[in-house]
Amino acid sequence: MLQLFDTDDHPTRQPTLEVLSALKRFGPTLDEYLHLVIPVVVRQLERTDIPVVLRKAAIQTLGHLARKVDFGDYSSRIILPLLRVLSSNQLDLRPVVMDTLTALVYQLGPDYVIFIPTVNKVLLKHRITHPRYDSLVGKILKGEPLPMDALPELDDTSADAAYDEGLTAEMGAPKKLPVNQKNLRKAWETSQRSNKDDWAEWLRRFSVELLKESPSHALRACSSLAAVYHPLARELFNAGFVSCWTELYDQFQDELIKSLEAALTSPTIPPEILQILLNLAEFMEHDDKPLPIPIRTLGHHSTRCHAFAKALHYKEAEFHQSPSTNIIEALISINNQLQQPDAAVGILKFAQQHHELDLKESWYEKLHRWEDALVAYEARQKEEPLNFDITIGRMRCLQALGDWERLSQLTQEKWGKASVLAARRLLGEALRRVHGLTLALAALAWPRVGRSFFRRTSSAPSRPWARRRRGACTSGT
Repeated sequence: MLQLFDTDDHPTRQPTLEVLSALKRFGPTLDEYLHLVIPVVVRQLERTDIPVVLRKAAIQTLGHLARKVDFGDYSSRIILPLLRVLSSNQLDLRPVVMDTLTALVYQLGPDYVIFIPTVNKVLLKHRITHPRYDSLVGKILKGEPLPMDALPELDDTSADAAYDEGLTAEMGAPKKLPVNQKNLRKAWETSQRSNKDDWAEWLRRFSVELLKESPSHALRACSSLAAVYHPLARELFNAGFVSCWTELYDQFQDELIKSLEAALTSPTIPPEILQILLNLAEFMEHDDKPLPIPIRTLGHHSTRCHAFAKALHYKEAEFHQSPSTNIIEALISINNQLQQPDAAVGILKFAQQHHELDLKESWYEKLHRWEDALVAYEARQKEEPLNFDITIGRMRCLQALGDWERLSQLTQEKWGKASVLAARRLLGEALRRVHGLTLALAALAWPRVGRSFFRRTSSAPSRPWARRRRGACTSGT
């Protein structure tokens, strides 16, 4: 691009003006390339064989960049050529040069002091005055801080803006390219997708087709490269989608949403593609064009692929629409996954105060508030004394609190009242909660047959069993 400064032979030097305009737009991104850019631009402002408008645009480019890029290491290479322009007979360039020098004074601050005598000598010789420049130099010499509003706001009243207006008038405003909606519909069709490879091919084809049919000139220009370089197609998927979405008829938008919902709910879609579709929904929401997909669906599938931050956003929105016990339980679980226990407690208190919802004992368990959970379970046990789910919940709380004596008493108390099925559950829970089978047998007064069986189980050697298992595996292979 920089070679164009020396090879441009257009009568009006429009390509060179366009490059200068691009450099101004690049701004801070040129920081690592100043050693290449500054010599070329400075050479343009000193040339006398090119139109004055081009020299003026080069000077303005330096003044523009001086507000965004650090010119400290290149200050002498810029200021001395500007002084030579001031000393020339080109009077039209002097105001622009002084504006650029003012921008350099503001950027360099006290470091500009070494240039003041040389610049003043040229200004006095040619009787050049510039109130803003003189004011800034005076403050630097007095050691005063420079005012924040010392420079005027960047505007487009420069030759660059005039060039842009002329170029726009000449070329006309860029028109949107037509979108072939039928081709897009063929690409987003999700039928007959049964495995991971099918979904990967669907996403690749859909991404490339979005770029091919995009109304944006820039995106459509990327389609040929994206067709052979898949990471580019995936990177531009969201941009291509939003550019085509606004051009689709309502009927095609409805069909596209149905296809996306079918993809989200498909049991065979890979997690990485599910994540891409969820990112698309988030991107469209940020762009103020939310997809008409139910929030509940997005929240469910965000949880499904462990995108808990997205799931929290959707569940909170669902909670504000219609709070329910299921949503509160999901919010508590998601906040725990995100290691935000305070937020989970806040949700619980808010629901209790503002929505008058009945609190579940399991919510306290998820918050690890075992004492509150135990109190809630005991209160409910008085109402439903034969409900063994409540008993199991009490046992979990006692185990978490380390109250082994009460755990043993609770098990003995409920053992005689339990049916066969409930007794099995109670026994299994007790063995899991108490430290080891031996401690459980010592704590509980089991019937003779049960005691003999579990004592034999606890004393059975594990190593011979492990050896027999390894031998079976070896012989099987």
